[in-house]
Amino acid sequence: MLPRMAQARELVLPPQSVGTYHILSRCTRREFLLGGKNEHRRAWVAGLLAELLDGFAIDLHAFAIMSDHVHLVLRPRPDVASSWSPRQVASRGLVQIPVRSGNGLVAMPVTRTLTERYADNKKWVSAHRERLSSLTWFMRLFKQRIARRANAEDNCRGHFWESRFLSVPLLDYGAVLGCMAYVDCNPLRAKMVTSPKDAGAGRSASYFCDEDRQLGAHLIPLSQCRPVEPITGERPHSALSLDDYRLLIAPGKNQSAASRVCEQLGINPAAWHDAQTEGGRFQGVAIGNRASRAAFAKTQGKQIIADKTGVWRDEA
Repeated sequence: MLPRMAQARELVLPPQSVGTYHILSRCTRREFLLGGKNEHRRAWVAGLLAELLDGFAIDLHAFAIMSDHVHLVLRPRPDVASSWSPRQVASRGLVQIPVRSGNGLVAMPVTRTLTERYADNKKWVSAHRERLSSLTWFMRLFKQRIARRANAEDNCRGHFWESRFLSVPLLDYGAVLGCMAYVDCNPLRAKMVTSPKDAGAGRSASYFCDEDRQLGAHLIPLSQCRPVEPITGERPHSALSLDDYRLLIAPGKNQSAASRVCEQLGINPAAWHDAQTEGGRFQGVAIGNRASRAAFAKTQGKQIIADKTGVWRDEA
C-alpha cells in the first residue's frame, strides 16, 4: 500500500476563506525548547504572537504555549483586510513583512514617504492585503523569527520547529468551543498549573508572564467565536456564557452543569471527560459533528471524514 500523502495546504486553508482552525506547531524532536532551562522563551512566543496579531486580520480564540509545542485557535479575516485602505495595508504590511535593502538586507524604517510609495503600488497592496489575512504567512513569520532568535541564543544552526504546522478546520460551533476548551486545558493536563481555576490563561486571567497578558488582550470575546454560517455568511453571537465555557475546561464539582453544556454543543459528556484527561485530541483532517464532516467531505471530493476526537454524541 502506498503511504498516505499529506493534504495540500491550500485545501486545508483556502485563500480568502473565513474559517476557524486549530493550529499546532511542535519543536523539533519534541524537545523542551520552550520549557525547562528555556522557559524564558515562552515570553518570546507570546510577545511575538501579540505583535503579529496587531498587524494581521486574524482573530485569536485560544492559545497554549507548552514546553515543546504551541496551540492556537485562529480565524483568518480576509473580509476585514478587504476593508482596509491602501495606506492601511501599506503601514501594516511594511511593519509585519519589512522591505529590506543593502548588503545586510536591513529592514527599512517605516516612514510616511515609504508608506505612501507602497500604498500607490496596486500590485504590492493586493498581494499584501491577502498575506495579512493568511494563516500560512502568519505562521511562517512566527516560526522563522522564533527559530532565528533561539538559534542565535544557542549559537547553533538547524531546525527549531518541525517542518510543517498542523492546521485542522473546526467546522461547527461545538468544534470551535470544544477545541478552544481543549487548548485552554493543556497547561492543566501538563501540570504547568495545579488548580483547575488557573486552566485557560486567556479566559481565566491567570498568566505566566506579562507577554501572556499582552497576548490575552487579543482574544476576541466569547460572544464572537461562533463560526460563519455557510449559507447566510452571518456570524451570530454565541449563546454560551463565560461561566458555561469554564465548565468545559474544568468542571470540578459541577459535573451536572458541565454535562448540560456538553449536551448543548452536541458533545458526549463522558467522552469529553476522557478527551480532557488524555489529550491528543482535536487533530485530523477536520473536526465537527457527523453532519458537518459529511458536508466538508463533499467539498474535498471525499465520501467521509473520520472523527478523531471521539466526543460527538451522534457518533454512537
